[in-house]
Amino acid sequence: MTNQAADPQDWNDYNDLAVGEILRRTRLHYGQTLEQVEFALRIRASQLHALEQGDVSQLPGRVYAIGFVRTYSEYLGLDADRMVHLFKNQSVGNKTKADLSFPTITNDSQMPSAPYVLGGLGGCLLLIFIGLSLFGQPKNAVDDIPMLSVDPDVSITEAPPIGIEQTVQDTVVITEDMSEQASLLVPEPQAAAVVIQTMANSWVEIRDGDGKVILSQILKKGDEYTVPDGKGYTMTTGNAGGMKLIVNGEEIPPLGRPAQVRRNISLSPQDLLSTP
Repeated sequence: MTNQAADPQDWNDYNDLAVGEILRRTRLHYGQTLEQVEFALRIRASQLHALEQGDVSQLPGRVYAIGFVRTYSEYLGLDADRMVHLFKNQSVGNKTKADLSFPTITNDSQMPSAPYVLGGLGGCLLLIFIGLSLFGQPKNAVDDIPMLSVDPDVSITEAPPIGIEQTVQDTVVITEDMSEQASLLVPEPQAAAVVIQTMANSWVEIRDGDGKVILSQILKKGDEYTVPDGKGYTMTTGNAGGMKLIVNGEEIPPLGRPAQVRRNISLSPQDLLSTP
């Protein structure tokens, strides 16, 4: 296949292109077939083809189409948010907005007549007078606080000592005795167990011990991925010879030939070091 997208990340070159055409050109740029993408994303090749051709009628619905665009874009290393935004504009951007009209208030500059104003002021004054007559002036809250009585025969200097000095001395002694032992308990930082470094563009899928996909995308040349700590991690790749693995700080031989597909490779450090 020919390279039809010299730089898939250059948005200035394809802002006016259809989203499906952007996806198609980027896929060809990385030399991926629809079947390879179908295997990685679990999306049917016919639906991927319909998305690239802009035939959304062949997709389950608009919500699914937006999800396909986001997943496909992330897989190809594109800006998924911008691709979804562009897809929405292209699919619904030609719809006209409803013309909303609101009623206008007439005679808004007229003031109420004098009798209404005087009546309102009189009512306010009457309410103030009634409130003062019913509740009166509030009492001073300070007058309600009871006075504390102090017995002159009791001396406040007779409080027993609390032994602060002795407690501090004991703490210092314990800290000094255990400081050397505590320093021996601090673990030294260790290098990551398994690190994947790509020497060429390589599609990689990593699953945890429960079979859940934690990574499924194309790692570009020079990318580095650290496998999380844990058991049961496996890797499937479409370019076994395009990457090197560092296990416990030591590089191991390549897992295969360039462009070779290998599935369910155990990422356990013991298994990788024992692989011939």
